[in-house]
Amino acid sequence: MDRMQYVEPTRRDEILAEAIEKTTPVVVTSRNRTDWVTHKSHFLAAPGLQHHLLITGPLTTKNGAITTLTRGEQIGVSFRRGHKKCLFGSVVEDLQEYPQAVVIEWPEQLQEFQRRVYHRSTPPRGVTIEVCLWPADTHGHTAPALPPEDACHGTLNDLSVGGIRIKTRTNPSFRIGQTIVCHFVHRRGAPPMSLEAMFRHRQREPNESESLGLQFVGLEATPGGRKRLVRLAQIVSEFQRSHYGAAHRRRHARYAHSR
Repeated sequence: MDRMQYVEPTRRDEILAEAIEKTTPVVVTSRNRTDWVTHKSHFLAAPGLQHHLLITGPLTTKNGAITTLTRGEQIGVSFRRGHKKCLFGSVVEDLQEYPQAVVIEWPEQLQEFQRRVYHRSTPPRGVTIEVCLWPADTHGHTAPALPPEDACHGTLNDLSVGGIRIKTRTNPSFRIGQTIVCHFVHRRGAPPMSLEAMFRHRQREPNESESLGLQFVGLEATPGGRKRLVRLAQIVSEFQRSHYGAAHRRRHARYAHSR
C-alpha cells in the first residue's frame, strides 16, 4: 500500500498544464538563514514560456509577511489535486516585474500521493517509539549522525507525512516557528529518520507531561528530502496497515465468538 509515486513525464506535464489552467494555489517552501519558510502563491498562465513555470510573487507567509525569492534559490512546491497532493523541487530562474511573478524551472520529477498519508496515525499497539528533538540551527543545516547530549527526549504520539506529535517531560525551550530536527527509529532494525520540522504548538497534559506538535518542512525542496518523504509515507502506511490488521482480527474474533 505505497501511496506515493513518481509520475511519468507525459502525465506530469498534463497535471501541471491542468494546474496552470486552473491557476491552482501552491505552497512554496524556501530556506532563510536559519529556518524553513512556507509561502502562499498560485500558478499563472505563461504563453510562450518554454520549460518553465510562472507563480505569483512577491509571496506571503502564513502570518501574512511579504517575502521575495532570489535567482538560483532552490525551492519546494506543493499543490492539491482532488484527493491527492503533488509536489516537486525547482529552482528560481528569474523575477518578473510586470506582472510581478517568479519564473521557476519545469520540474524533472513530480511526486503524487494520496492525502490519506496526511492523516495522523499512531504507532502499532504496544510499540513505544522514542523521538529526539533539537534545534536545527545550533548544528548548522546538517543534522549530526547522533542526537546531541542536550536533545529533548520524548515518545511518538502520532505521525503523518505532514507532521509529528510527541509527549515529553523535559520542558524544552523551543520557540514557536523554530526549525527542529526530529530523530527516531520507527522499528527495530530500521534505519533512523532525521527530519526537519517547524515547532507549531505545545500543550500541557494532565500527567505533567507536554504534547509537542511539529510540522515537517523542506522535504520537497531537495532530492534527499524527497527520498526521506517517500520513506516517511511508507512508515505511515506501515502504521495504518498494522491498525487495519488489528481491527480486522478483532472483528473476526467477535464474529467467531458470537456463533
